[in-house]
Amino acid sequence: MLRSGFKRADIARSGASTSIAVGIAVVIGVVVVTRWKDAPAWLIVVALVASPAVPFVVQAFMDAAAARATGRSAMRELAPHSLDRKLPYARDFTLAEASVHPSIKDVRYVQRDVHDEALARLRKNKRLLIVGPAMAGKTRLGLELARTGLPKYRVWKPPNAEALFRAVSAGIAIQKTVIWLDDLENFSRIGSVSYLDGIVSDNFCIATIRSAELDRLTASDEGKPDGFDLVPWFGDPIWIGRWSVDELERATEQLTESETDRAKEYGLGAMLGGGPLLERRLRVAQSDRPLEYQIVRLTADWQSLGMRSGPPRPLLAQALSLYLKSTPTEPEIDEAMAWLTKKISRTVALVEEVSDESGTVLLANEYVEELLGEWDELRQVPEVWDVAFEIADSEELASLGTAAILDGSDTAEDRARRAWQASSHPLAKSGLASLLWSEGRLDEAEALLRPLAESEPIAAHHLAITLEKKAGGTDSYSEEAERLYRQAAEHNLPAAAFNAARSTLRSGRPNVEADVERYFRQAMRLGYPGAAGALGSYLVAVGRHGEALPLLEQAADSGDVDARMDLAQWHLNFGEVDEAVEVLGDASLGGIPRAISLSALALAVRGDQASVAEAIEQVRALLDDPEAEWEGEDSRDRVVERLVQLHLMGDDLASALGILTDHPDLPYANYWVGTYLVEHENADGGRKFLELAFDLGVKRAANQLGALAMLVDRDEVQAEAWLWNGALSDDLGSMSSLANLIWNRDDESLYREAEYWWEQALARAKIEHDADVSGASMANLAVVAEALGDPDKAMFMHLAAAKAGRVTAMNNLADMLMETGTVRGKIEARRWRRHARKALRTQPSAGHVISASNSAVIVMHDDRIEILQTHQSPEGPTITTFGINVDP
Repeated sequence: MLRSGFKRADIARSGASTSIAVGIAVVIGVVVVTRWKDAPAWLIVVALVASPAVPFVVQAFMDAAAARATGRSAMRELAPHSLDRKLPYARDFTLAEASVHPSIKDVRYVQRDVHDEALARLRKNKRLLIVGPAMAGKTRLGLELARTGLPKYRVWKPPNAEALFRAVSAGIAIQKTVIWLDDLENFSRIGSVSYLDGIVSDNFCIATIRSAELDRLTASDEGKPDGFDLVPWFGDPIWIGRWSVDELERATEQLTESETDRAKEYGLGAMLGGGPLLERRLRVAQSDRPLEYQIVRLTADWQSLGMRSGPPRPLLAQALSLYLKSTPTEPEIDEAMAWLTKKISRTVALVEEVSDESGTVLLANEYVEELLGEWDELRQVPEVWDVAFEIADSEELASLGTAAILDGSDTAEDRARRAWQASSHPLAKSGLASLLWSEGRLDEAEALLRPLAESEPIAAHHLAITLEKKAGGTDSYSEEAERLYRQAAEHNLPAAAFNAARSTLRSGRPNVEADVERYFRQAMRLGYPGAAGALGSYLVAVGRHGEALPLLEQAADSGDVDARMDLAQWHLNFGEVDEAVEVLGDASLGGIPRAISLSALALAVRGDQASVAEAIEQVRALLDDPEAEWEGEDSRDRVVERLVQLHLMGDDLASALGILTDHPDLPYANYWVGTYLVEHENADGGRKFLELAFDLGVKRAANQLGALAMLVDRDEVQAEAWLWNGALSDDLGSMSSLANLIWNRDDESLYREAEYWWEQALARAKIEHDADVSGASMANLAVVAEALGDPDKAMFMHLAAAKAGRVTAMNNLADMLMETGTVRGKIEARRWRRHARKALRTQPSAGHVISASNSAVIVMHDDRIEILQTHQSPEGPTITTFGINVDP
């Protein structure tokens, strides 16, 4: 069994120590055999046998001692707990060791509502991030999770990001340990965290971060380098905020009435941590002690720049002159610092003076920092930024550049450029490249990033973006960019995984579905915003509707507006209009054109001609709005197509044709007009528009064109050509119709070909969750199996089709069971005949179905052919029924 704590992985054996061990072993053997005259026989035998092994046993002990001696200096830097004793067990980890805020009153742990959920997630994922405001109880929750859930694990609290990184890279194996990362923002400067994946297998990782810091680290500005990937590495965090009624109820037995009132106002953690006392003292400073208040503001402003420590004490007077009308003297600063650092109720102070490698620095209490943020008193003072710039190292310069960009002031880009140009850190180079993008200087950005791309994942990701921009934009494809995205995704960069999926999809290569899905799911796991919705939309596009639904719902619930619209589209595609309306809610969704278009469609589908007219007016108003914000190059065209669809729903063919005259290359507009004309018995006119729609990419038009060629023109060769085109484009209707056409030739040499296409249709129907075509394909495959002399496959397919509700399959299955001649077979046969009779009573006969798919059902009557169409296009459904009179 593994022992917990640290071990050295690379200790070599010493020749001298081996010699000593051999000598000891020889002496032991000689003493036992020659000197102990009355030694028992068994002991002599054991001595003779075991003495050769003694050197290795002794050597093991000496190696362990050498390991401890060799590793001591490294461990002295890496973990204070490992200096002269083992790391503490989680059950013994103290409040002080965990850095829980000192409390004004000793109170036993009050279990939070999320405790059980957090513990379950920690045990499952082996990593957990707890997010909340200052003094909300984040650290105490994490401590209690470790104490109760992992009591026999050691706890290691690395002092900083560099110590954590060196512990892994130096070959110090960490086993059965809880890695404690309090204030996670202090560990975000190391760039990629893929190396952490290797140490989680035997360990657990608990981290905390304030809400404001989480927001800062996950900001999505394009100018910000995206190497801060430590937060998404943890997956979905546990959020804690104000204390619930139930939580406070559990605490009341330990509090006085006045303490309970303050806990309700501030939260129990803030009340016990001295939050109300800090707020009162900060108010005093704000109103009566201007020097003290400006020192607090300066310290908080400095910390927001991303510097590893607070402002150095020697620079205080210089920096304070930027906040005050005059420069304070050293005695005045000393007096102010004495007041600021004085403990309130012996627990907390507004500011602390601490010593680090740069000397004495100031640190503002994090609760005070959040109060200043709530009061809108935090700001980035360019001159203070300049002071920090003068003393920052390369890594801090990268953070200063990011802080400048996030500030968004007029001088932000200039300051960011200064910091990033002065830094050699990969994050800085990536940030500088993003500035070059905005200026159109793509060649310079490429030259900056290319030397770093093979060794730095962040640089590889930004180089890929640069190459895509050079190729024509985010919708363009670059083979090298795809390779770089994939390379960066291997290091768990969330944005790189997302872009790897998009780039793979744009490659146009066949059989990329598995890779696209894998990268989207990786981006989801790493917490990339929009990944769940993008994967859901992709699964819809490839016909995997059932798998897409929960992803779209998840993304919509998380506030993803695009996913919300995709979900509404999903419901509309399946005729679930009420659900679509509920998802859309406010029709405008902030004026997004696609949302307005979807809302208009839902209105038209639900109502009468007056509703259709109202929907048309909504879409016309959108198209006439000069301030409408179109989401992409073709988003306006999609809304124009919606207008064509609405006019056809209102039987206004002239208006639809007028729009199509001005916009002849709209694929679905041509498809809908062609469908409308065929429905109204204008087969030649409809054919022209359907052919154009097929050429423009609407592959399902092939099935309709094949039906027209077969049933109107009586041209089987042309019909087969169209159906082949559609089937090879993965159109389900074309596959099913092609199999029917081949089978109906009644040529035994073609049975295998018909079987192949029904198998393809069955596989596609399962992907698209089309139960009707799935059942029909299974029933047809059973008939083919019988014709090919394969009774086992025939019975299996009949059974599958019967279970799918196919009446013919039920009767055929009953016939096959009767032919077995067994009692069991006859009983089962009678059961399936009863099922068939029951199904027939509930399914009225309305002609013979000769082809069925999710886009068309063709029904043959004596003198008429009916085609019922359900179009599930990316732009919404159209359900039509039209007939063609034929000569009997």
